[in-house]
Amino acid sequence: MKTCKTCKFWNQPKEESWREEEICNPTDPENGFTPIDMGFKIRICGSDKIVFFETPPTSSHISLIDGSEYYAKMLTGEDFGCVNHEDADA
Repeated sequence: MKTCKTCKFWNQPKEESWREEEICNPTDPENGFTPIDMGFKIRICGSDKIVFFETPPTSSHISLIDGSEYYAKMLTGEDFGCVNHEDADA
C-alpha cells in the first residue's frame, strides 16, 4: 500500500494554525523549546475525500468529527497507508 510520505495531499501546516504546527513539529518545553526529533514526519492530509460530519461517507472517503463539532483535520505519520493516495510527482 502507498503511504503518506509520497502523497500529494500530505502537507505541512500553515503558520497560523499553531495546534497543527505543534503536532507536526513538536518541541521540548523543558529544554528551551528545542525541536524534538521524532524519527519520522507528521503532516496534514488535505485530500478532498475527507468529509466532516457526514454519515455515511462513500466507500473511499474518511468522515471526521471532533468534540466541538466545528473543526477537524486528519494528521498522519509518514507511514500511514491510504487507498486515497495520489503520487506527489503526478
